Amino acid sequence: MNKNILFLISILVSSLCPAIAQDIIVLRNADEIQAKVQTIGFDDITYKKWDFQDGPSYQIAQSDVLFIKYENGRKELFYNRKTTQKRTLFNLYIEGGALFTTSEAGPAVHFTFGGRFSEIFYAGLTTGFDALFLTDGSESFDAATFPLMLNVRSFIPIKHKYYPFLSLSLGADFMTTFQTGYYYQGRYYPVNPVTPAFRFRAGTGFEYKRFTAGIGADYMYFGESKIGIMLGYLQLGVKIGKVN
Repeated sequence: MNKNILFLISILVSSLCPAIAQDIIVLRNADEIQAKVQTIGFDDITYKKWDFQDGPSYQIAQSDVLFIKYENGRKELFYNRKTTQKRTLFNLYIEGGALFTTSEAGPAVHFTFGGRFSEIFYAGLTTGFDALFLTDGSESFDAATFPLMLNVRSFIPIKHKYYPFLSLSLGADFMTTFQTGYYYQGRYYPVNPVTPAFRFRAGTGFEYKRFTAGIGADYMYFGESKIGIMLGYLQLGVKIGKVN
């Protein structure tokens, strides 16, 4: 009779174990950490001790971790992180959106190729094509620009695969109206078909896996005519390359 009771108790305890299971962090030296995993960043894993979840958070390098067995039974391997974590991750961003002012608006497509040098820092070179059309109801084409800028992004890793960022771009732009000149009162006035400009862009956005979104301000200054144009921008994009 006692053996039957002990057998039933063992079955009951076994059935309850998954409900109280913890995450198991298995290190490369075969040590195990009973934990509650919080975030998996670019280089580190943040966790709380299972038996003291109201206590402080701890970090451990991914290069020291072999795998994590989560409380739901899923296992995540880190066998390739040791050799790749310190390498630069090269990515191509393809981002499209719109530029706008109070009198002009138009589409913009930018290509940025560069490297993610750490969890928070990305630097690349941006080029592309922008178009501006008058918004006063006319259908005439206004201008097109071709940027060439250095782009840097500072990421805030608040959640695994979800990264808000600040973006700054600085460089040159080349604007054309596709016109060599114009007539005024019977006289022809030639104009430079391509006008160089200094361009500065600052904004914010977020990145989730391969998708990005951003908003900000865009400034172009034409030294020859000493004219500055302030624009706003909205953009959506995708990232090609390794996902963090």
